[in-house]
Amino acid sequence: MADKLELLIELFTEFSDSEFQKRSWFGIGPEISSPDELCNRIDDLGVEKWVVENSAEVGKFLSDYIIEFLDDINKLPEVQEAWISFSSPSWIAIRLRASVIRDLLVKMKMEAG
Repeated sequence: MADKLELLIELFTEFSDSEFQKRSWFGIGPEISSPDELCNRIDDLGVEKWVVENSAEVGKFLSDYIIEFLDDINKLPEVQEAWISFSSPSWIAIRLRASVIRDLLVKMKMEAG
């Protein structure tokens, strides 16, 4: 679970980090990404499955919050233009929710030792 937790922390950090998104989506920095690639990482990492399998350790609040986050992601358009997504109300809310999830996952990791 520890390795997966690190990957999830990284994922939610990227979802919450507007500077990372600006650099990677618009070619400003060395990173290369897009809204679609970021969203596809959710499936690649099996986030929903991880939440279900680890709900006892994760707790009801965080489990529910991650599922709500995933619901928000699923409501996004199939193909997303970076310049539209970056400042859209949907992505602003996603960034905020991701920052809470990231912080709670970091806390969970620290408490686990």
